[in-house]
Amino acid sequence: MPDRRNFNSRVPHVQPGSAVSAGNTSASTRALEQRTNYLREIIEAVEAGRLLVRRDQQLHPDVLEGDAVFWDATEKRFDLAIAAVENDPTTSVFVALPSADCLGLCLLKTSPTSGIIATLGMAKFNQSTMASMIDGDVVPGRYYLSGANPGKLVKQRPPVTVAVAFVLGPADSCETDSWVFINPQMRDFLEDHIHYQFHLAAVPAGSHVPPVPGEHHEITDPDPDERGWLPADHASFNDTAPPGAKFGYNLAAHEELNRVWPPIPEAAAILEMFQPNIEGVDAKFEGLERVSESYVKIDKRGIWWMTSCYNQVPWNTLLDTTNSTSSSMSSESMADGCPKDPPIELILSFLKMTFATDKTVVTSLQPDTDEPIEFVNCDGEIAKTGDLFARLNILAMLDPNPVRGGMALKEIADSSLKFRRGWIAEALYAGSETIVLSGSHQELLNPALPQSITNPMLHQGLIKVDAQLDLSERELSPQVSKLGDSLEREYKNVIYLGFPPGRDSGVRMRFNVPPTGLSNTPKLVIRALLFGRAAGPFSAMTLSYYRIARPTAGSPSPVADGDTVIDFDVVTPTDNYDGAGGNLPADSAIEVESEEFSISPGDTVYVTLARAKNASPLFQADIGLIRIGGIVIPGD
Repeated sequence: MPDRRNFNSRVPHVQPGSAVSAGNTSASTRALEQRTNYLREIIEAVEAGRLLVRRDQQLHPDVLEGDAVFWDATEKRFDLAIAAVENDPTTSVFVALPSADCLGLCLLKTSPTSGIIATLGMAKFNQSTMASMIDGDVVPGRYYLSGANPGKLVKQRPPVTVAVAFVLGPADSCETDSWVFINPQMRDFLEDHIHYQFHLAAVPAGSHVPPVPGEHHEITDPDPDERGWLPADHASFNDTAPPGAKFGYNLAAHEELNRVWPPIPEAAAILEMFQPNIEGVDAKFEGLERVSESYVKIDKRGIWWMTSCYNQVPWNTLLDTTNSTSSSMSSESMADGCPKDPPIELILSFLKMTFATDKTVVTSLQPDTDEPIEFVNCDGEIAKTGDLFARLNILAMLDPNPVRGGMALKEIADSSLKFRRGWIAEALYAGSETIVLSGSHQELLNPALPQSITNPMLHQGLIKVDAQLDLSERELSPQVSKLGDSLEREYKNVIYLGFPPGRDSGVRMRFNVPPTGLSNTPKLVIRALLFGRAAGPFSAMTLSYYRIARPTAGSPSPVADGDTVIDFDVVTPTDNYDGAGGNLPADSAIEVESEEFSISPGDTVYVTLARAKNASPLFQADIGLIRIGGIVIPGD
């Protein structure tokens, strides 16, 4: 095809002041020469009726030179053609989409949205256009409209068959461009069909003993690997037999027939039976006769024989598979070479649409071995044919052996449909004896070793976490609220609150009782660490407390005057400390505990520790408070 770049819309002319040269003066004539040659090549391409074209046609922007196109009646332009069908909901039959009605090839694009369409005849395309317009290698032969890539041609005949062109190739060995005969086929490819004829096995696929006249025929020991007829309720048919069916033809063992089954349409199938006259048996079928629908039904699931009455079966009535010398099936010949007893013949004839012959219609669907996909019918039962629904049987994918690890599948990505995984809590184990765990499942970190610090018990599933608190003693830290003439001092790198001799002194502290985590009826003991700057027994000290209960909704707590004094003995513990009758050595610390008193969760408790100036016995040095705490203990 001529290169459209040789057709310039503008002709350069000599401009005023241009130098007189061959390049300047001949530029316009060269442009005119190129345009003339281009037009000549176009004329040659269509002369003598070799090519019918439609010029100045509106095109979809995606259409390229060489692309197959159809007419888009909605947009009023040519668009990329593609072979496709859809199901007509009104008639329940397949119909071709408008895109399958290819009208030609784009010969030339004159603008991004317009060009020339070749509808019939011989055209020439260069190598690059041929490579673009054809899926695969470019070889001479017939080409069809692609059903996968819009606008492209394929050499292999697709199921939806639309013949478009015949590629001849270059005209001679000196030419590189290819000649293509464009001839889109407008006939309905859905009406193409192929005729089939098969001889069915006129024997039961199992054991058969001739019944007594008037009784019914029966197949025992059915074998699904044999060609012939099986009981209609045999498991290999997967409950697909129509109501009333007695026998079904074993399609699975007849590979050639099974490969092209079912007939499309089903009504196009007929079964003919040839049965010789059987001596002593009233003829039901004799000679070549078409079997009526009263005896046989043919559907997409199989071939079904509807009666088991005497002498009304698709095999010889007198067939006895237990007797190898059965005369009814003898193939011995007479002296003249003629068969003495011709066998029964079953001839199945049907047609199938070409569209369906190429396996574009699913005739049977079943999962591969050990795969988790299931196919069920409308009743939710496992099926292979008919209207099927696919579902994923997750249970079939489960490995019974548990796997340890903290990575788990968490979601499916929106675009790639790949599983995404992330970290989860694999298990919990107690890091100290104060934590108690219990859950749905327990196992050791290493089941082969005994439980230890390095091999803890793991808890999985629903896990309950309890705090195993030591309720015999729990210390609360104080907050200093007020220093009453007590002094903050430092001695020997020890910081303490000093209660000096000869004057009243004290300290008031606040303790915040936790609102939770306490035993029933808890009590509080004040524990202090005291020391003296001199030897001898300490002066007596007093301890009192004031408690504000935690307010509850709608019930405020009153604030009243007055502390409650409790025992705080600092004298008795000094007896015999030095082993000489009750004197505490200088710079020695003792621990003193108060009397216990009741508290409640959430209480605020104020405690005052004081030393009077005239407290006895006299102690002529500081009494130092190094540490003080509130000790929560369980009640009765």
